[in-house]
Order: sequence, then structure tokens, then C-alpha cells
Amino acid sequence: MITHALAPLASIAYQRRYIIHGDIKGYIIPWELLEDAINALNITLSDKKYQQRYSSEELSCLASMLATIKNCPYTQDVPLEELVERHKGWAAVRSQAQECLQIMNFDLVAWEKENIDFPDN
Repeated sequence: MITHALAPLASIAYQRRYIIHGDIKGYIIPWELLEDAINALNITLSDKKYQQRYSSEELSCLASMLATIKNCPYTQDVPLEELVERHKGWAAVRSQAQECLQIMNFDLVAWEKENIDFPDN
């Protein structure tokens, strides 16, 4: 489902936990998040069977999401904390993902509660 490809991109809490503070129990490589989203978006936007599941407003937002990702000047040499906390292109991707999920009435807070495992301190 497209929402599950966008949720990690929309959630700064998820990115802080798994990109900045990833460990042996769980970590995410930023370009993999982008790749997963691009694949899901390409399938959704190119296949009429999937397009039928979404409103025209949702499809428009998803098309904007794909363009935002493709225009993100992310390179793998950007330090992870800088990427998540200060990178303007990454922030634009996160913002667009949040917008799409909001239009789709996706509960990002509930998703975060189910998908972010904070280590015991």
C-alpha cells in the first residue's frame, strides 16, 4: 500500500530513530526509503488498476510526491543528522509525504506508535 511507503518519509520521529540513531536492532538507509517510495509511486501512478483506488486529489498529490523525490538533491555523503534535521530537499520530501498522507486520511501518529521501537535507556 502506498501509505506504508510514504509513512517513513513523512515521519521525522521514524527518521530520527532509524536513520540517525539506527542500531543492530533496526536501521534504515535513506536512499532505500526514496527507492521504495519511487517504486510504489511509479506502480500506483502508471497502473489503472491502482489508480482507481485513489481520488484525483490523491493522485495529484502522489504525482507531486514523485516529482519532489526526483528533484531532491540528496547524496549519500550528506551526514545523516544533517539530512534528517536540516537538509532542505529532504524536508521538502517529508513535507510532501505528510501532505499526501493527510489527504488520504492516514493516521501517521498511530503508524508511528506501531512502527517505531525506541530502545530502552
